[in-house]
Amino acid sequence: MNKKLIHLISKQLKNTSTKTLLKNSLAFFSFFALFSCKKEFTDNSKISVVRSESNQSAITEGDCERRWIGLYANGLQPNDSINQNEFIKGGIAQLPAVNWYNYHTGIYYNLPLCHTLAGDSIRFEASVKNPDNGAGSVFSYEIALQIYGTKSYAEVYFVGSTVHQSYDHIWVGNYQIAGLPELVHYFGEYETLAVEFKNNTLSIYRGGEFVKSIIYNVSDRIGKIKRIGYGFKGTGAIDWVKLYSSKSNNLLMSEDFNVDGQSSVVWY
Repeated sequence: MNKKLIHLISKQLKNTSTKTLLKNSLAFFSFFALFSCKKEFTDNSKISVVRSESNQSAITEGDCERRWIGLYANGLQPNDSINQNEFIKGGIAQLPAVNWYNYHTGIYYNLPLCHTLAGDSIRFEASVKNPDNGAGSVFSYEIALQIYGTKSYAEVYFVGSTVHQSYDHIWVGNYQIAGLPELVHYFGEYETLAVEFKNNTLSIYRGGEFVKSIIYNVSDRIGKIKRIGYGFKGTGAIDWVKLYSSKSNNLLMSEDFNVDGQSSVVWY
């Protein structure tokens, strides 16, 4: 995707329904952005985590329980989101391969109402891979890290080949930049991918090494986190996920996917 196409898709999303978007989407990850910014979430696949201060006393035990959700999309054969018992197995989260020529998968988690995290002072880490030799592999083995906030959406999108370098990008609110050579990397084996938000700066790290940083405007701030997620071209895998405070470096949340079919999120 070039910048013009990204802009056109983003503009079109504002007036597009869920089913229409699934059928006609040219940018799978923009589908996630639509839900984060324009929709209220219900049940497993569409859970609203926005709550006013006046409603805080209404939080119940159920508000602290959330499931991981998986989604397939290729713009031609839509498939509704699937439950975590279908893709959390053997210590990883990975959607089963489907017999589609070209498709994306996404794995995401809506934060419970009882946990409030500031998206502009967070570090989101996960161990991920998207190899070329697994069932469901699709060239160019892309990986996107995503954060959905009450104010805006952020995404860091890696591609596995220079052939598709124009597709890679960084989004923070209205700030968009694409075609970055730093975001061309093939994740053939598990590597730690991290995005840190601090002092209106987004910094990207891979394997503990600095990759790229950008400064974003106050108007593009994330706000409170509603959802975190990873997207893949094909069926990539996640080994673990962690959220840290970028101010204190304290661990806030972790998930190791070691309980088959269930979320095993731990809050600290």
